[in-house]
Amino acid sequence: MVSSVAVSPTTEPLERGSSLWHDAWLRLRKNRLAVFGMAALTLITLACVIGPLISPYGYEQQDLRNTFAPPGAQHWLGTDQLGRDLLVRHRRVGRQRDLLAPESKADEQLALA
Repeated sequence: MVSSVAVSPTTEPLERGSSLWHDAWLRLRKNRLAVFGMAALTLITLACVIGPLISPYGYEQQDLRNTFAPPGAQHWLGTDQLGRDLLVRHRRVGRQRDLLAPESKADEQLALA
């Protein structure tokens, strides 16, 4: 003879699960150096994206009377041999790096496959 046992529903509250992203975020927050690196990278990326919009100098703008100027209030990183502002040029290279890095990483992964 088969006996059936009635199972009563439990009244305990269910434990709320967490996602993998939430667990990763909690682990990341504990690593202060990683948080600092992420903040620095975010700041550099914002400077590269917003910088050209607020800069008074263009990327290719030359001032031949102001070549090899040292860093100062007018040019924070100085100028090069053609009088171009080095800070503007560094931010431009940063933008190109940020745009090309994901593509080059994808090409590398495809080459390894």
